[in-house]
Amino acid sequence: MPEALLSIRNLRTYYHLDEGILKAVDGVDLDLMPGQTLGIIGESGSGKSVTARSVMRLIAPPGKIEPGSSILLRAEGSAPIEITDLLADSEAMRDVRGKLISMVFQEPMTSLSPVHKVGNQIMEAVLLHTTPDRKQARIITLESLRRVGLPTPERTFDAYAHELSGGLRQRVMIAMALACHPAVLIADEPTTALDVTVQWQILRLMASLRAELGMAILYITHDLGVVAQIADAVAVMYLGQIVESGSVFTLFENPLHPYTQSLLSSIPHIGSRARGHLEAIAGNVPVPINLPKRCRFADRCKHVFNDCLEAEPALVEVELGHTVRCFLHHKEVELDR
Repeated sequence: MPEALLSIRNLRTYYHLDEGILKAVDGVDLDLMPGQTLGIIGESGSGKSVTARSVMRLIAPPGKIEPGSSILLRAEGSAPIEITDLLADSEAMRDVRGKLISMVFQEPMTSLSPVHKVGNQIMEAVLLHTTPDRKQARIITLESLRRVGLPTPERTFDAYAHELSGGLRQRVMIAMALACHPAVLIADEPTTALDVTVQWQILRLMASLRAELGMAILYITHDLGVVAQIADAVAVMYLGQIVESGSVFTLFENPLHPYTQSLLSSIPHIGSRARGHLEAIAGNVPVPINLPKRCRFADRCKHVFNDCLEAEPALVEVELGHTVRCFLHHKEVELDR
């Protein structure tokens, strides 16, 4: 087995508020393999975007990545394999961010500067990481815009964000992220605000660029249909924790956690009755402040029993590559052993 390109261990990102400690991300472990697309799914408030921003060291106060968290990036460098601890040095992170690891944010209109031309915003990263020559940086920027399918990159280079449609702005964001050929691309719900046709174009574009550039993608979304299309592996998050993970085929064919089962039951299927009711998950995602030591999904779970209310389940491997955080499957693992 190849080593993970991006290894996240015991990631804990807490917000220290007057009301208490909000545990947005609480003990997340993830491995992103070379050339893999790993999808992270879950409802709003599950901690998906905070996980991505923690990897990029973009957590603003009062948020803080807690001691004991570990994020390692293995990338080709001057040595055969260069291992970079993304939490060790904020100065070193500036050399990594945009060069070895890049991010496409959820809303391009708020991520692009309204007072600078989009070409100059892309060139900023190229000048920092690739070449100090502005003429060469412009050529690289135009090539990056051309690669993401923009028909007139020269015109787009001199445009402002408000002059572009939502689909074109999202392509510009992808071009900006890919300008320095990163090893890892983090995409935080990049198609949420787009119509279905443009969404399909962006997904197809990202798949082709992954094949062309050989990068790995960490794809964050709440859309299970998108995950089924582009992901190789899936991690399901709830209240700051991974509750189930495995290959995309395994999770869709054999979901084990009640939360994963409920998510899959809440989406429409081709061939189902048009007037049939979709299953809804009871209740809402609670605010993760001062949470009791018990299963975090207990208040919304149809299978809750005494163990769920007395302790917090561990993440156990029920079969090779398939892990779940649920007491329903703890006893099965113990019997197998």
